Amino acid sequence: MTKEKWLIGASALVGIALVATAAFVVFKQVTTAPVSQGERTQVTSAADEDSGEGGFGLGLQGDILDNPRVPGISLETARAKAAKGILIPSSEVLGKPVKICLTEEGAPQELVGIGILYESGVKFFATPSGDKNMTFEDRLPKDSEQVAVTFTDGRKKAFEVVEAEGRKYLVGKGGTQRFGKMTHKVPPGVGFIVEGTEYRIYAESGDLKENDLLKIAKEMR
Repeated sequence: MTKEKWLIGASALVGIALVATAAFVVFKQVTTAPVSQGERTQVTSAADEDSGEGGFGLGLQGDILDNPRVPGISLETARAKAAKGILIPSSEVLGKPVKICLTEEGAPQELVGIGILYESGVKFFATPSGDKNMTFEDRLPKDSEQVAVTFTDGRKKAFEVVEAEGRKYLVGKGGTQRFGKMTHKVPPGVGFIVEGTEYRIYAESGDLKENDLLKIAKEMR
């Protein structure tokens, strides 16, 4: 399959949520891997049907790392098959990798990414766009795309933009969103872009918070 066909297919799908919820639209990104059913409370997102690693949907329960039909591989193999130049977090607080997978496997190499589940419960995804010139601003959603939503702690926004050392980050605090009588748990997450690759780090379980994840992201150079 040509790179052009892959890009056309990718543009037809839209990723949701930096910290996954139908109400949080962020960098648009896709995969086609099957998903597994995870924890949720009466809330279903359209992206749950076939979201791969959640398409920059940080916190979407059910992704390629959860799928038992997708075997893990070594980091050495992942680096050899994925796009060149992908940054991998090295912080000791993450613990050892539990499972490593490729995203968009079968696509041209410049579009193949890496997903890693760590002992700490943190998930990491690096998803190349194929466009080295893609910027943070290209993917940043408009204010209107942050659909009004209420967190149980009173927040109205799902994420903030933080700039540090010449790089911008989307930072989402963990919590619980309320949609009428329905609720949805949202993990803390951080997302950023480097040379056209979208990076997502989120704590699906464990004790790490958004500030911990932001520190990890800043160290990735």
